Amino acid sequence: MKKFQIICKYPEDSALSQGEQHEYDIYVDDEGDDTIYYLHYSNSESWTDEYRGMNIMSIIDHGNGFTLNKKIEKDLEYIQGLQIMILFNFVNKYDNFFTGEVRLSTFLYNI
Repeated sequence: MKKFQIICKYPEDSALSQGEQHEYDIYVDDEGDDTIYYLHYSNSESWTDEYRGMNIMSIIDHGNGFTLNKKIEKDLEYIQGLQIMILFNFVNKYDNFFTGEVRLSTFLYNI
C-alpha cells in the first residue's frame, strides 16, 4: 500500500492562515483488480486526538466506475465537500503522480 501526504497551503490573507499544514493522508491499494483509495485525517496537531489517523472515507475504482464506502447526504458541511473533492481529485490524477506529496491551496489544489 502506498501513502501520500496531503499538504494544505492557506493564503496569508485567509482567516485560516496557518501556512502549510499536513492535513490528510491518502493510502492507495492497487495490488489487486480494483484500486482502493483511503482518505485519512493526518496525525497533525491540527486535528484532535479522536480524529488523528482516522479513516474518513474510501473509494473503490472498479475500472468501470466507483463505489464509495460512505453514504453522501443531500446536504453537506463544507469540510465534507472539501474532503470529497480532495479524494476524487487525487483519484483523477493518481496515474500521473509519483512523488508521494500533494500541496493544496485551500480549495485550489494541484496534484
